[in-house]
Amino acid sequence: MPFYKTNFRFAEFTGLDDKSSQFVPSIKHLKALSKELELAVNNETAKSSGKIIEKAEASIGMQQRNVSLLADELESTVIEMEEKYKEFIREMEEHKITISYKQEEKWW
Repeated sequence: MPFYKTNFRFAEFTGLDDKSSQFVPSIKHLKALSKELELAVNNETAKSSGKIIEKAEASIGMQQRNVSLLADELESTVIEMEEKYKEFIREMEEHKITISYKQEEKWW
């Protein structure tokens, strides 16, 4: 029985491709704002002292580090998910097709 093999590309799907290029700058901006806030608080409290000031600075420093770690993880996750999504879409767009057919003799 003869068969025919081909790759068929379905219509181009435009979805979330390159969306990480929009998310990543926002994540980096969030990280920068967090650092900027920490620096602003440190500058404002530089001439002050006391247990409350020290605790506030320590707390803000810890929060800034947490935001920074979270932003780094979020950035890498967004990029990884974009790659997985692109791979999934590529698989959906193109399929290998095998068509088996039976040739019959013409009766005329």
